[in-house]
Amino acid sequence: MKTSLTERRARRKRLKAAILREMRRGCYGTEAAHRHGVSSGTFWQWQWSDAVFNAALKAAGKERVRRLKMAVLAKLRRGWLLKGTSKAIGPTPGTLRAWRKKDPAFGSEVKSLLRGKRNR
Repeated sequence: MKTSLTERRARRKRLKAAILREMRRGCYGTEAAHRHGVSSGTFWQWQWSDAVFNAALKAAGKERVRRLKMAVLAKLRRGWLLKGTSKAIGPTPGTLRAWRKKDPAFGSEVKSLLRGKRNR
């Protein structure tokens, strides 16, 4: 039995919403798509053919990075080392370095927290 066009559109809409929720929680886009049974190719096709979904993906990605930065700072405040924090939360040390360069507020906060550890 074939599904109707409206059913397929509704399913696609639910899948896109679920992918965006996963991304806001900290998942990468293709990883979130795979969790919901959507192939990478379909995910990228949706991204490039649907401007609204693409904009929502960008916003979800920014939210993901913001949450990860907050988690990194929280771990550093509790006394974790940068390398251990990276392993526990997910971003690589290279990603953390890039964030520190691109976001001066984040970089200065990390720097002050790391200095505080050395002075103890």
